[in-house]
Amino acid sequence: MKNTKELREEAAVLRLWGTLVSVGIPLADAAKITADCINGVLKTALREAASRLDIGATLCEAVDGQGVFSGFIPYILGNESIHSGVSDEIRLMTGSRILGRKARMMRDGVPPNEIGCVMFYTLLGKLVEFGCPIRPALKISGSEYGINPEHNPLFEQVDNGEMIIDGMKMLPDKFNGQDLAYVSVAEQCGSLPEIFASLAEVIEKKAYGKTIQPRGHVQPIIFTAQQMMEYDLLATLMEAGCPVRRALIAIVKSIDGGTMHPFALMLKDIENGLVPSEHAQRQSYPAFIVEMFKLGEEQANFDVMLREIANFIKWDVLDIEPATVSQVVEA
Repeated sequence: MKNTKELREEAAVLRLWGTLVSVGIPLADAAKITADCINGVLKTALREAASRLDIGATLCEAVDGQGVFSGFIPYILGNESIHSGVSDEIRLMTGSRILGRKARMMRDGVPPNEIGCVMFYTLLGKLVEFGCPIRPALKISGSEYGINPEHNPLFEQVDNGEMIIDGMKMLPDKFNGQDLAYVSVAEQCGSLPEIFASLAEVIEKKAYGKTIQPRGHVQPIIFTAQQMMEYDLLATLMEAGCPVRRALIAIVKSIDGGTMHPFALMLKDIENGLVPSEHAQRQSYPAFIVEMFKLGEEQANFDVMLREIANFIKWDVLDIEPATVSQVVEA
């Protein structure tokens, strides 16, 4: 297993390479320039990659098999990923961000099992987004979380044409109720990449809530962890283009909310002709939610306002300042 320093070095190499490509430098030339800036085994690997690119290899072919990059990197760079619309620049920068994310969690003392879980969902979401079929995507991401494909109910269910959620239910030591709720909604609405990415973020923030000294309140002020999950799911689905009615149906179904769940009541009012802000007023929602619902309806950016609400609830529940979260997840 690679240490924090090695992961950071890989992340830096891919980021510099991707940055050079982003400003118009050809892929092979960018690899050579990057190699001139570093030392060690990655320098040799980049020079070899540049040579392969010069004779027509793809980005993945240029780095695959060298054994110096993390095991999932060739897949992020194109192996098994058939989506031709994903550029080399995006693949390089994505690989850098994922490596950097893992390195930061290791550096900051996040428990290995939680690192593995975050990496599982991060990789699974990106690989699916990039066009990787679900079984190899599960195998690649599962290697980060100790999920062996041999005689594993998750893979057996997928091989039999069943949904991912059916296999996850058979691995309670790996997947809890929160995981199942997110994945169930993702499969119902066809939003796997977005939901996997959101779930990885939630798990990472929870992990940092345990390892970083809280700087504010100790208990949530307004919301619960369940509400955090539900609003995050709703925001993520709407950002992915899912209509609010369909999103509400999927969430209520996935969490077995029943007819008196707040989202079930919202769904009923929407079906009866009310807009979300009218429902929120009727049900005495917190005033800021009512006002942001109204703004979203007036400005036709309801998904944006919903994300702002979801982000506040995450802060309220997880007790992490937004600036800290941003540095952890995106820097």
